[in-house]
Amino acid sequence: ASAIVARVLGSMQHCWLQPDRASRRTLLTSTSSALGLSRPSSVLGAPAEELPGSSASGLQQDIELSNGLHFPRASFGPQVYGFNGDSKARALTKTAVQLGYRNFFASVLAKNQRGFAQGILDSGIARGQIFICGSVDTRGVKGFEKAYRETKQGCDDNLQALSVGGIDYLDMIMLDYPAADCESIRGQWKAFEEMLAAGKTKSLAVSNFGLSQLDCILKDGSLTPPAVNQLRYNAEAYSADIAAAIVAENKKRGVVVQAWSPLRVSEKKKKLAEEIGKAYGKSFAQVLLRWIVQSGATYTTQSSRAERLAENVDVFDFALSGEDMRRLSA
Repeated sequence: ASAIVARVLGSMQHCWLQPDRASRRTLLTSTSSALGLSRPSSVLGAPAEELPGSSASGLQQDIELSNGLHFPRASFGPQVYGFNGDSKARALTKTAVQLGYRNFFASVLAKNQRGFAQGILDSGIARGQIFICGSVDTRGVKGFEKAYRETKQGCDDNLQALSVGGIDYLDMIMLDYPAADCESIRGQWKAFEEMLAAGKTKSLAVSNFGLSQLDCILKDGSLTPPAVNQLRYNAEAYSADIAAAIVAENKKRGVVVQAWSPLRVSEKKKKLAEEIGKAYGKSFAQVLLRWIVQSGATYTTQSSRAERLAENVDVFDFALSGEDMRRLSA
């Protein structure tokens, strides 16, 4: 698995910077085909009751990160760009709190961090009861000093935007994308380390990092390792072999995978999930999210509809069978 995923992710370092989904899918498919990875692996076939730290009633809703923090597996992110800014994000965030979400991804890319923060304030929930992750986008920046300066400004911008809701620290700060090379990534990380040392965040994370990019940080023992790597991850994004290897290789490095776009699959896959869901009394979305959880990952999801938000957090009271996991992975 290690050799497979290293070759795949190594050749896909710039995949996430491709301009459109079609280009990314073409690159993913061609790479997988070149390695002959087309058949499901039994690694993804285990039902939840056979996974470590789980029970027949479903995995725990929180996972412990490498730094000891408890990280809810289900996250809400008001990051649909059609939300029309802060007012919609404010209302949806309050609704998400009421529905039981306790993990929130306030991405700078959505341009609605202020609305998110106001929604948290409106909800009345105590700050210590929720996990908030902000993000900085300095993708492709080249040079240690430039990456450091721009990332440091991004950290400050997060705190300024979120302060409108009385939020004065983060539980996690995430790089939306890696910089151009290892030296530049370390420049990004220097800014994150300073934010951590100042007590303005409790943990550090990355998004869209391949293994070689993760290792730019991890090979320097003086640096704080990332706790989470947010990736495109769902029941259709990869062959079963690669999907299992991605989670395994990140875990080997002490990193938890968080899925973005966890429900962006074909209609064919949705119909299969819907069919499987009938036996459990669950929707297609709940089945697809449960597949992610049982595969060892976590997820961040979004919707502008309260009923969908309620479904997306309600996946911890059932377990997919090994056969159903294999069908979804195929």
